[in-house]
Amino acid sequence: MVIDVSPSIEKQHDHWENFTNKRKYDHPVVTFFAKQRIDFISTFIPLNKIKNALDVGSGLGWSAAHFPKNINMTVTDFSPNQLRHNPVQKQVICNSDDMPFEDKSFSLVYGWEFLHHVPDPFKTVEEMSRVASDYLVLLEPNRNNPAMFLYGVLKNHERATLKFHKKMMYQLVKNIKFDILACETVGCTFAGSTPQFMLPLIKKLPYRIPIVGTSNILICKRRE
Repeated sequence: MVIDVSPSIEKQHDHWENFTNKRKYDHPVVTFFAKQRIDFISTFIPLNKIKNALDVGSGLGWSAAHFPKNINMTVTDFSPNQLRHNPVQKQVICNSDDMPFEDKSFSLVYGWEFLHHVPDPFKTVEEMSRVASDYLVLLEPNRNNPAMFLYGVLKNHERATLKFHKKMMYQLVKNIKFDILACETVGCTFAGSTPQFMLPLIKKLPYRIPIVGTSNILICKRRE
């Protein structure tokens, strides 16, 4: 069986314009998921000194809503439907590979699990690096996680998950002028589906889970 892992922008747009996860940004599982990630990021980036940030492919705002309040946050997505449910006020509807911002407009630019939804993730990362003055953070599903692999096989709109692994994270930033601060395999929580009753157990588990964690995170700083 041959599996097509090339995302169609038209199919992606149709899917996200007609889909809204029942969980909002303040759901307990989503909140834990986001704060766990942000705490990890804060060990490499002084978030208390970040003036502004851009959340690319923000969707429902599961990430942007939980960053420190000192950060002036702007969110983008190509789906007006998704942004209607996003609590962040500064919203821009645009494609991630052609954003209407000047060079180095944001101290921090990041994206959580959206690159596998775009037709050319390398072009998108190059565009993200263009508007980042200091830091770039990428999180993508880890195909080595059995659940993520199965999800990619069964769900058409998630099919490109099958291309994403830790080596791919390094490849995404090899041609931009950023140094890698960290590249780790992390997490065991699925923000949209992990049952809330499992949170007490999950909180006892380590965040770094080599090889089979649910996601790979890449944290970079602009080269001086």
